[in-house]
Amino acid sequence: MTRRRLAQGLFGAPSPKPTDLLVINLPDLALELRKWMTRSELPKGKAIGLDQDGHWRTGFLKEYPPAFCGALAAAIRSGIDGFEVVEHESPSQENLHRWRAMNMAQYSDHLGTDFAK
Repeated sequence: MTRRRLAQGLFGAPSPKPTDLLVINLPDLALELRKWMTRSELPKGKAIGLDQDGHWRTGFLKEYPPAFCGALAAAIRSGIDGFEVVEHESPSQENLHRWRAMNMAQYSDHLGTDFAK
């Protein structure tokens, strides 16, 4: 188990956005994070308070920058690829139907509130 501390600003976020990850069995995470960085210096932007339209400036920080997502995906893929593959029978039609229903293919441009009412 490893704790990784990073700044999402190095991956394209407009503010530093410090982030901690607690990871298990992802030995290539540090390497992938380094490969996917889009900047070498932290951005100076701030995400505090409300904007002129009354929306929280922190709202866009709910989503990870694409380069950060790429680093996580690459590290997870590398970790999975390290496991031995064991052949099993094909999934049932019931499971295939259930999994297809859970597949999210359309997303909204709206970000939800930062708090529960």
